[in-house]
Amino acid sequence: MRILVFSDTHGSTSAMFQILEQTPCHMVLHLGDCVADCEELRWVYPRLDIRQVAGNDYRDLMSGVNPYDVIDADGVRIYLVHGHRHQVKAGPETLCACAAGQKAQLALYGHTHVAAMGKVGEVTYLNPGSLSRPRDRGASYAVIEIHNGSFTCEVKRL
Repeated sequence: MRILVFSDTHGSTSAMFQILEQTPCHMVLHLGDCVADCEELRWVYPRLDIRQVAGNDYRDLMSGVNPYDVIDADGVRIYLVHGHRHQVKAGPETLCACAAGQKAQLALYGHTHVAAMGKVGEVTYLNPGSLSRPRDRGASYAVIEIHNGSFTCEVKRL
């Protein structure tokens, strides 16, 4: 199973569409900051499994979309948040503790606009960065490959 992970697109959907045209996937996860971007994806790809959480932008906060989600994907439990409520700018420890409390092996977050990946305890954390307003080496997203309950994660640059 291949999952594409986006965050902090802030209304710029063209890169998402370009990536989806070039990279077949089974699921898309969007980690907030722009809920409307997922609505556009759903309109163009109505059969694709697209999940999202709300970010901290005003429109996201008013959207009614949940601030977090926990999903099971091919035997891997994944915790999704935007990250602003988990103090991710100070580090991944609070995020990973919350994910562990949900029995998740993988914690996905955005908010910082900086791609990151690592492990705290038994939880792997992953931030795909931002496609529209990166604060590091450029626009990025992530690809998760899951096979029989095992997973690999990779940050990709445009």
